[in-house]
Amino acid sequence: MNLIERLECPFCKNNDFKTLYKIKYCDEKLRKFISEYYKSNFLTKILENCIYEICECFNCSGLFQKYEPDERLSDFLYDKIISPENSFEKKNDYLEKNRNKLKQDLLMITSMPFKNKDSIKILEFGSGWGYWSKFMKSQSLNITTCEFSDSRHKHLLKNNINNIKYIDEIKDKFDFIYSEEVLEHVSSPLSILNKLTKLLKTNGYMFHRFPSSYNFKKKLNTKYTPGKDCAHPLEHLNIFNKKSFLEMCKINNLEICNSLKFKNQSLFSKIKIIKNNFSFNNILLENKNYI
Repeated sequence: MNLIERLECPFCKNNDFKTLYKIKYCDEKLRKFISEYYKSNFLTKILENCIYEICECFNCSGLFQKYEPDERLSDFLYDKIISPENSFEKKNDYLEKNRNKLKQDLLMITSMPFKNKDSIKILEFGSGWGYWSKFMKSQSLNITTCEFSDSRHKHLLKNNINNIKYIDEIKDKFDFIYSEEVLEHVSSPLSILNKLTKLLKTNGYMFHRFPSSYNFKKKLNTKYTPGKDCAHPLEHLNIFNKKSFLEMCKINNLEICNSLKFKNQSLFSKIKIIKNNFSFNNILLENKNYI
């Protein structure tokens, strides 16, 4: 179990980037955060000789953690340190806390210009415990999920949600693909976006949510302490901005779409969409790959 060095930008594969911030995991302020957040002395020992480093790509201006957990450390982190039981308990009030967001997502989907509104096919990528998909299914939408975790896979099947564990095993095409707080965790968001695009019907849409990086670059000085933000150590490997997404869209022939163009958006939803132009914590993409 260790951290491995990323040798190219995860957004555009450019290998020309610079370091904006660098600190050793054994530094007291980072060590304290890791110890208090994960409550694991063993994890602290594993990281003792490792480095936390934030880089910026010269080509797309994307920010990313230079060192990421290898497969063994990643499995240990998400299956042992962050236990499935604790993760499930934290999501118990998801529907209550996110009711307005879920309703706005539903309104956005049903307002899209799909040819057959009665058979909209939706994929949720990285569905976790499936609360978003469960709500959408309760609204009579055709839902498939993609979640590789064994515990979550069993939970989804138990709740009669069709789950496919690995993205490469999906054979179907979808009108709409959704992910929430997934792309920031993956090793290569460009590769994932490419695979998702191939699963999207022509003129289909995909919607991604992720932590906002608004004003984050300005915080990267000697006073900055890594913590639970858009560059959360070990977890938030990719820090998105519009330019990095534009580069990924260009490579995959995707187009950034303005949600305001769809009818029936509530005033609350419109305000959130406009606010996102500044905070940038979600993006709607349209597939322009004509076959």
